[in-house]
Amino acid sequence: MKIKKIVLTIVIGIFVCILGKPLAVQAVISGNDSCMAFQQGCYPGPKVLSTETKSIGQLIAEGAGHYFTSMAEYMQLLNKIEMSEINGLNCQEAKTTLIIAIDEMKKSEVTYFELWNNSLGLEYNAEIVLRLRNFNYALFQSEKGLNAEIFRKVEKYLSIGDVKGVYKQFYTDTNHISSMLQNLKPMADACLFNTEYLWKINQRFLDTLLFGQYIAQVFNEIKK
Repeated sequence: MKIKKIVLTIVIGIFVCILGKPLAVQAVISGNDSCMAFQQGCYPGPKVLSTETKSIGQLIAEGAGHYFTSMAEYMQLLNKIEMSEINGLNCQEAKTTLIIAIDEMKKSEVTYFELWNNSLGLEYNAEIVLRLRNFNYALFQSEKGLNAEIFRKVEKYLSIGDVKGVYKQFYTDTNHISSMLQNLKPMADACLFNTEYLWKINQRFLDTLLFGQYIAQVFNEIKK
């Protein structure tokens, strides 16, 4: 049975600058710098990646890294389905791509759970929390042209300094996407994908991406 054509238009612009200079060595794409809300900061001690006790900063970067890899693989899956209108679908390749997307999202979910769990025992930095509470969210959203609905969720957490709640949201969102990707397995086995369900997953990916990006943008702003 012929797979319905999927038309994808994804424009994700992420411009990260400090004082007009692009960042080259510090990741600030999804949730980064939020760890400055804690007294210990992002990397207590030397900024060295550890495989044993991971810092909050390291967990944020790892969780986002797995998320982006999963999303990239999912975009590859959609591309294969889109191009099947012309070339037909290689079912085995589609299944392989899906499996990678599932595995990477599971890693992201596990990492974000660790991030949230580890943050529960940390003390907040009172100065940073005060900056978050005094931040003009409405003006920032308007000036940057951010998605109002998603930014309201960001404001709900940050306006009260609830960064731990942000981390829990990261875990909840990745857990949900992980389950949605798992539901694609029977479709991949049958080599027949439900277009509307693919759209739902795509929307969830993008919403979660923008939530993390907006968190990073607010923290990037308050540290100037």
